[in-house]
Amino acid sequence: MTTPLSAPPPSPQSPDYATVAIRFLDSLNSLRKCATSYLPLIAKIEGKRLAHIAKESDEIAELIKTESQEKTQEGIRKFKQIETDIRELQATSPLQILVRSLFLAVFSYFDAFTGDLLNALYHQKPELLDSIDKSITLREILRSRSINDIKEQAISRDIEQIRRDSYSEQFKTLESRFGIKTLREFKNWSKFIECSQRRNLFTHCDGITSDQYIQVCKREGYSFSTEPPIGERLELRRDYFMDAIDIVYEVGLKLGQTLWRQALPNQLEALDTFLIAQAYSLLQQERWKLAEVIGDFGLSQKKHSSDANRRILRINYAQAIKWSGDNTRAKDIINREDWSSCADDFQLCAAVLNDDIKKAVALMRKIGKSGAYVNQLNYSEWPIFRELRHTEEFKEAYRSIYNEALETTIQRTASTELLKMESSAPQLSTTISRDQNQSGDAATHSLSSAIAQTEHEIPKPSLE
Repeated sequence: MTTPLSAPPPSPQSPDYATVAIRFLDSLNSLRKCATSYLPLIAKIEGKRLAHIAKESDEIAELIKTESQEKTQEGIRKFKQIETDIRELQATSPLQILVRSLFLAVFSYFDAFTGDLLNALYHQKPELLDSIDKSITLREILRSRSINDIKEQAISRDIEQIRRDSYSEQFKTLESRFGIKTLREFKNWSKFIECSQRRNLFTHCDGITSDQYIQVCKREGYSFSTEPPIGERLELRRDYFMDAIDIVYEVGLKLGQTLWRQALPNQLEALDTFLIAQAYSLLQQERWKLAEVIGDFGLSQKKHSSDANRRILRINYAQAIKWSGDNTRAKDIINREDWSSCADDFQLCAAVLNDDIKKAVALMRKIGKSGAYVNQLNYSEWPIFRELRHTEEFKEAYRSIYNEALETTIQRTASTELLKMESSAPQLSTTISRDQNQSGDAATHSLSSAIAQTEHEIPKPSLE
């Protein structure tokens, strides 16, 4: 099986790494979807609430002006209720409550990820346990059923000890333990620290700034556009929250990949293909800037599992830059490689990124119905063809190769996927009915798991 140029690769060969990383990244994506779905809705509800308060205020003013004592008392009663509503909105609005909750959840997932990551690494490479300097009492040894129990206790205690430190200290510990000096050497490190310090403020101080917050941020290289005065309550705007998700996404992915590559270099194939999969997913979601960050990280690795995977990382990196609007830099990135001796599929992608439609179409015809990487379905799905698909030259070449219009292929594929989803619906419906009889958190967890399982069961296109 070959690795696709711009599509989901085969499942990585390291299920432990994949399980840990996917759980974390999927959790962040779920928070992001929650924010994009519900924040506008709650903002709209708040707007209506404020409009209602304004209307009621006018009505109350009219009641108080009347000579009727009964109406005046009614107006005073309503005024006190409105006063309470306004005070509650000024203190913390429902919109702020949700944003704050989602923001705190981002770091909750990150903390869980670091624990899961270290636990997986300790089990994948037991030699790492030699770096754990923990004492175990004789009583604990006698109570343990096996040496394995003692080992698990040591791992658990070590992870909890690391997670009790600040993120800066955690990364210093990991740099020392894994023999890496660059865990904190990336552009957004200081932004990550600022986000984490702001998390601390909202967890412990209701968002009120402190001298510690200011000093820690400055020490880690963060530059305030306007330094907030001590004692001021910070805001959590939607755009800040969305940026925070991308920053934590970046930090988590880089941390996991760097530690795993250092500890288990024999698993480079799994790590490279995982990076390719994540870059492709971000390109599909049109999250160009984050796809660029991940692409740059992937391409900057000292070692890759194969020349093909390295070139795929470059192609995805270049297209992330191109679709974000910097076509000149995208061409510079792609043209740092010589593609002339590569498979026609690679040359096709290079031609597309160089806006050479004539060459791209000629390569399409040369590749035919299926190449080493590209097949019929890829032309309608891969982000790299998002502009080329709309040209007449492409449509004509596609029709001559596959004896049908691109639109026909898209419609047929959509119908097939819809049928697959409908076949999964009864199972999901049964799960929902069962969950409705369960209590709060348990029901939500079970339903979410069922939805996730159903989504994973929808077959993905075969790319060989």
